[in-house]
Amino acid sequence: MMTLVSTITVGSGGASSIEFTGIPGTGKDLLVLFSLRDSHASVGVVQATFNNTAFGTTARALIGTGSAVSSINSDPITLGQIPNSSFTSNTFGSGSMHVSNYAGSTAKSLSIETVTENNATASEQRITARRNPDTNPVTIIRLDPFSSFVQHSTASLYIVS
Repeated sequence: MMTLVSTITVGSGGASSIEFTGIPGTGKDLLVLFSLRDSHASVGVVQATFNNTAFGTTARALIGTGSAVSSINSDPITLGQIPNSSFTSNTFGSGSMHVSNYAGSTAKSLSIETVTENNATASEQRITARRNPDTNPVTIIRLDPFSSFVQHSTASLYIVS
């Protein structure tokens, strides 16, 4: 069963981050669903921190761009690419981040999927698996863009029981 904890939608003027605080430790897993766009002219990425700390881990990611496929073995906090101001107007990238055993006292496994939307050749689909070695329960999740999230960017946090 999934229970919505909170939905945050960026208002006019944009936002430097989206942050979920006071996450209750009542479930097994967390799921963050997002639809985002970065205001930067050439770079659009979304990064995450837990409990105000970047999780300095390596990741395994498969990346498809429409014209090539690649993989990476590092990239400590990037969840994936999101549309920026050079992408098709009013398009947003969507994604999900699943955090296993978020309230437990062991390392956290993450499964992340992101995709950009664009009516041009520059686009990305990414599937990432990573491990956050922090053994503290997750009580804060912050999503950060390269520059700022534009109006109508949205993220929702769910507890999975």
